[in-house]
Amino acid sequence: MVDEKKKYDDSSINLLEGEMRIRTRPESMLGSNGLDGAKHTVIEILGNATDEHLSGYGDKLDITLFEDGSIGIRDYGRGVPMGWNEKYNKWNYYLIYEELYAGSKYDDNQEVLRSITDWSNFDFRDYPYLITVGLNGVGAAATQGTSEFCRVESYRDGVMTAMDYKDGRHCYEEPIVEATNEPNGTFVRWKPDGRPKPLGVFSDVKIPERWFRDLAYNQSFIGGFDVTYNNQGNIIQFPKKTLLEVLREELGSDRCAYGKHFAHAVEDGEICVCEVEVAIGEKGQGTRFFHNKVAIRGGVHADALNTAEWQFFKDRGTERGVKIKTVDYAGSLSVLVSSLSNKVSYRGQTKDSLDNRYVFDCVEASITELLENEWAKGTPWLVEIVESVIETAENRLAVDEMSKQLKSIAKAVKNQKASDKFKSCKTYGVDPARTEYFIVEGDSAGNAVKNGRDPVFQCLQKLKGKSLNLYKASIEKMLKNKEIADIVASIGCGIELNIDGYKTFDINSLKVGKIIFETDADIDGKHIRMLLFLIFWKLMPQLLYDGYVYIGETPLYIVNKVDGTSLFCYTEEELRDLQESDVAIQNITRFKGLGEMNSEDLWNTTLNPETRKLTQIKISPNDLEIDSVLEILFGKSTDLRKKEILGTLIGDEYAEQCETLDELMGYIASLDMEDGLDVEEIEYVG
Repeated sequence: MVDEKKKYDDSSINLLEGEMRIRTRPESMLGSNGLDGAKHTVIEILGNATDEHLSGYGDKLDITLFEDGSIGIRDYGRGVPMGWNEKYNKWNYYLIYEELYAGSKYDDNQEVLRSITDWSNFDFRDYPYLITVGLNGVGAAATQGTSEFCRVESYRDGVMTAMDYKDGRHCYEEPIVEATNEPNGTFVRWKPDGRPKPLGVFSDVKIPERWFRDLAYNQSFIGGFDVTYNNQGNIIQFPKKTLLEVLREELGSDRCAYGKHFAHAVEDGEICVCEVEVAIGEKGQGTRFFHNKVAIRGGVHADALNTAEWQFFKDRGTERGVKIKTVDYAGSLSVLVSSLSNKVSYRGQTKDSLDNRYVFDCVEASITELLENEWAKGTPWLVEIVESVIETAENRLAVDEMSKQLKSIAKAVKNQKASDKFKSCKTYGVDPARTEYFIVEGDSAGNAVKNGRDPVFQCLQKLKGKSLNLYKASIEKMLKNKEIADIVASIGCGIELNIDGYKTFDINSLKVGKIIFETDADIDGKHIRMLLFLIFWKLMPQLLYDGYVYIGETPLYIVNKVDGTSLFCYTEEELRDLQESDVAIQNITRFKGLGEMNSEDLWNTTLNPETRKLTQIKISPNDLEIDSVLEILFGKSTDLRKKEILGTLIGDEYAEQCETLDELMGYIASLDMEDGLDVEEIEYVG
């Protein structure tokens, strides 16, 4: 028995006839069976209208979106001939809207072009159909053939000729012929077929409304039409404008210029002609390209713009002894380019970008010519842009040079060995998640922590004194400070430097899981904590964002009870509450610092994970208040800092009553220091 699926004989050969040639393979005609294909049906009908306009007929265009999802385009050209064609013994409606490769646009005028000896007055309008927007004999049939329904009305000298289509087939043999008062032109209304297979054609026909509005707007200056855009009764008028007028309106200024360039060449034995209009202005509108009255993406137009911009700014930099890179001038100009050519080749099936060498040459020449002319005239806005580009390049070069230095410093820091002030532990670099890293100020406190810690998972870095104030310090100064370099080296993840292409920070190289500031509980200790915070905020902020940094709370007092046990108080408030309780107290001793605590007390109060108190320092990358707080604490204004801190101690409502620092200090002196004020802090600040 023959497997029918695998049978291959004379009966296996099929022919796609009529509308099925288009409906089953829309991508072969329109570049896509999806949304891009549905959009292209619009371009094809619009192209017929534009071709008429380029031939000198009709300067109005109506684009209508109907509630049922259908689309209407009305031009005011000569009207499509839809009557009987004696040559082919067929109706012209059939030849134009059903038959592929039929139409009036197959004369490329090569013989006429070869006869031209003076190209100085060449005008595309003198050569009908020298350029075409659509698929040249395919487009109208492709639009109709892929529609759910289609209606064509042609108005010619008081007579309307019409035909209706459904599923790619005409509804009757002879067209409708009626008298009409409508001006000459053609109206096509169709609905791209988005029904499910097997009836439908396109997988997506939901063309965004904004796409239609942009299309209508573009046709006002690219197509040269007075456009009426009607979206289900909401009408917008787009009067025709020039390229320069559009750019002026979009920029809101006259800081722009216009140029036009024409060129012809011989390619593969045929004459190629190309005309380019360019409007260039200050940045703000980006770049847009059009060819043969249709918006396109990139292709040779983008290539030509890139080449022309690069040469122009490179030459300006050479004149000033500055090496310009693309990044220095990217986005500096707004550019509109509209080109026409009789020969077109595309990149890809969707036909949204060109691949013509002679179009590239003409576009590049047009942009270069305009820029150089405006530069030679000393056009102020262009001079400003060039100066800005050169300044950007100079800054970039300075940063590049600085980056080289920073890379060298960062590399040295990264490769630095831990100092003798660092005391390691068994889990260090082996089990980072378990490892605790204490930063301790002074040898006395450092030795106490070293003796009281658990050497299995607790390591420490001793500081000689208060660390460098990094708030206003340069990167070089930060990294050349030995104590800071020691901290960076022992933590292991590097530092965050803003150097393009150079990775200076790697969270995966972090050697510890907790970073703990262990300082005395006095004012000096709090100050040291802030200086340490600055190290991480400036050099390793990710550790603050991710919650790796903590403050180890140190007790202020040890309270020995009558029963022989002891309690620790971490604040004045805790001590006051204890004194006011029923606890029988034998004596109270205030710690002067970590250095005078014995190993057992230190372990129980500050080091033991089971009993200690830690405060996590975790900030958000978007916290805008940090800068202002740090400016008060570490900026240059001493008076601002004192007044802010004192105001916090006594209450903002009292501080605001004092206009000067001296007045504030006088007010504090008059207060009863028994009223819960921290005398030590006031004395420290004062």
